[in-house]
Amino acid sequence: MAAIARFWMSDELYADDDPGVGIQARLALAPRYIAWVADTLRPLCGERVIAVGSGLGRVALQLIPRESFTATDINPLCLEELERIAAGRPYLTAAYFDLGAAAAPGSAQISADTVLCTNVLEHLDDD
Repeated sequence: MAAIARFWMSDELYADDDPGVGIQARLALAPRYIAWVADTLRPLCGERVIAVGSGLGRVALQLIPRESFTATDINPLCLEELERIAAGRPYLTAAYFDLGAAAAPGSAQISADTVLCTNVLEHLDDD
């Protein structure tokens, strides 16, 4: 009961923060869930992966190395963490990508054989 009260009281902790930070912080506290997601996706992934909405990169870290892995997000704080993770890993790239926005003419094209989109669609206005 104390745990329920504690998390209920902290529910608005990230309300004024960038989109997704609170959710990412909570997911970081669930390593078995993250491992389960990665274990489920790993056999389905090819060697060139784009992960849409990578957040803090917890799942990405368990799916690399690959020939190429592009981890994307819209949140500047998440992108900063993804860039930190990508440092020293030539196969890993961090990039801004907004799945909810229409692609702009001349947008960069990335070749991939797998596109991952986990825990993202439910956050889009028009999924």
